[in-house]
Amino acid sequence: MCAGPVLRGRGGLSSPLLALVWAWLLVGERFGLVTEVGAVAVLVCAALTQRLR
Repeated sequence: MCAGPVLRGRGGLSSPLLALVWAWLLVGERFGLVTEVGAVAVLVCAALTQRLR
């Protein structure tokens, strides 16, 4: 059995946040409050889904 898709799926939940971090580091992108709150909400939901398994 291949575990690749399962591992990729777990990492996929954090990819939007990683995109924001890279944009900030590489090009100095500025984000508003709504974007920051949304990123935190995604992380919290991802953490909850992992704990509820």
